Amino acid sequence: MCSPARPASARPVWVLEAAHRNAWRFPGGVAYAAGPRPEDIRTATAAEMLTALAGALGLEQTDDLARYTAAQPTLLLLDNLESLPPGELARLGNFLRQLGRESAALLALRPSQKTLEDLPAARPMPLHSGLAEGEAARYAMFLARQRKIPLTQEQARLIARAVDGHPLLVEQLVAQARRRDLDDLLREISERHGDFAALLETVYSWSASRLDEAGLAAWAALTLFPAGCAPEGPLRTAAGEAGLQNLRECALADFDAAGQFWRWHATVAEYALGHWPLSEEEWRTRQVSLLPAWTRWLERQPAGDRRTLNRLEESRPNLDAVLDACTEASYEEVWSFLDGLDACLPNPERTLTLRKLVARVWKAKLLVLPAGEEARRAGLLNNLSIALFALGRREDALAPSQESVAIRRKLAASNPQAFLPNLAASLNNLGNLLSALGRHEDALAPSQESVAIRRKLAASNPLAFLPDLAMSLNNLGLRLSALGRHEDALAPSQEASDLCRKLAASNPLAILPYLAMTLNNLGNRLSALGRHEDALAPSQEASDLYRKLAASNPQAFLPNLATSLGSYGSILQDLERDARAAQAFAEGLQHLAPFYRDLPQAFTGPAKGLVQGYRQACQKAGLVPDAALLSQFS
Repeated sequence: MCSPARPASARPVWVLEAAHRNAWRFPGGVAYAAGPRPEDIRTATAAEMLTALAGALGLEQTDDLARYTAAQPTLLLLDNLESLPPGELARLGNFLRQLGRESAALLALRPSQKTLEDLPAARPMPLHSGLAEGEAARYAMFLARQRKIPLTQEQARLIARAVDGHPLLVEQLVAQARRRDLDDLLREISERHGDFAALLETVYSWSASRLDEAGLAAWAALTLFPAGCAPEGPLRTAAGEAGLQNLRECALADFDAAGQFWRWHATVAEYALGHWPLSEEEWRTRQVSLLPAWTRWLERQPAGDRRTLNRLEESRPNLDAVLDACTEASYEEVWSFLDGLDACLPNPERTLTLRKLVARVWKAKLLVLPAGEEARRAGLLNNLSIALFALGRREDALAPSQESVAIRRKLAASNPQAFLPNLAASLNNLGNLLSALGRHEDALAPSQESVAIRRKLAASNPLAFLPDLAMSLNNLGLRLSALGRHEDALAPSQEASDLCRKLAASNPLAILPYLAMTLNNLGNRLSALGRHEDALAPSQEASDLYRKLAASNPQAFLPNLATSLGSYGSILQDLERDARAAQAFAEGLQHLAPFYRDLPQAFTGPAKGLVQGYRQACQKAGLVPDAALLSQFS
């Protein structure tokens, strides 16, 4: 039915697959009716479809259909409903409201229609979706209780996770648990063999038998995309035009218009892995062959756009797989892709989910960079150091940072006009890193040198270099404060804050994050000098600015908001306003919790400070700490 000669009137395979999987539930039978295809250039009526359903069940009169479905469980399959005018859809909906409680209807249409979504118990379900893990685990527990199987919550979650919430596979695996040793079954599920593999074969062999050669090749190509989704360009390059459409007709993959991705259920790829495995060399060769298609897709993604970041996050496992292949390929083969991906990715300090990907891209670029490209190498080393620092891997970040400074110092000696700005950037980064490693004395010199270079550069080109100078001044204040030189630290911190405030007046979108940072640090410097009342205003302003920034980009700015709330809470404590301090610390912990959970290595320091401050403030204010909140940081 999926061959090129398939007649236009052939029933869509995915609807028949639905009947195949669910017929056992409906002793009253399964009936199918379809509206015309778009190429038929005609509309259908609800009456025609109901007549077809009645005929399929052997009923002489359409009026008998409602009584029949009320008397015995019956499944009605209705396809191509987008060809019905709104009035006819409404009439069809009125009939479906009369179905007996044990009967059901499966409706296929693109796009979904509100008229039919309003039906009792109606639930839109994309073809590629399974039950959410929690819901699938609850379903497994419900089935286990029915069958008196001693299934634990953790075991139910294992089953749900293994089949990505596929309801039929959940049912069949739980049923298997009634007939055999549960531990052995769970081991087979985790290792993807035995009954697990057999059940996958049962579920998908029906579809496989109806695919032609192009469709089977396309199915095998899905294993190149471990995210379970892919943009159309790379997927079509891998699967072929005809193969991709065959997958859609057999309900194996479908296009999500909202997300602009093709998607498939995880077990679809599991089946392909078992039937069409690729050798490591074949896998790498095919991944590299997809690079031009990935590059074209990346070029169409607006840098910095929230939708771009969402798409990169969703496709991250795919991009990780491509990067694995890049490390074995040549500069000519991979550089355009790496450059395109680099251009789309955010600063690692402004993302959580993409931090590892950012680090991998910069590391891959270093690996394939031709010898002799010292200027580009120094920039990539500095970037890699920043990415590793953001991941909490500070020891690993030190060597690339030091090497970047060494290379740029040599380059600046021969061409200061071209390379001094780069040297200042690497020195600033090295100072931050050494300080984070507790080497405060060593950190001072590179921070001071960075300020000196950028001050000279800003004198001749203030528009280009004043923002950089403000950042170096801010960091110099931190270095001096870490050495206990609080009086010396105040001047650069104040200057940094004043510069950012002036710059933000003309370019708020770019400078407000830096203004918030410098205000937070200025508050800390004033507090360290015992000027707690003076410190309160800049600290509160910093928190307010971060709160606004986080409202539009939470992943980028919630960690900063949490840190600034910690500073604000500490100042409130110094002013003996302990109840307000406890509130600030608690809010900071709430914002930091998901980041700490996903990347504890990077957020241990801020979390420890917030927890300690929260406990102390609660004790002084006579408040009971929120145990559930604190448990997220244990």
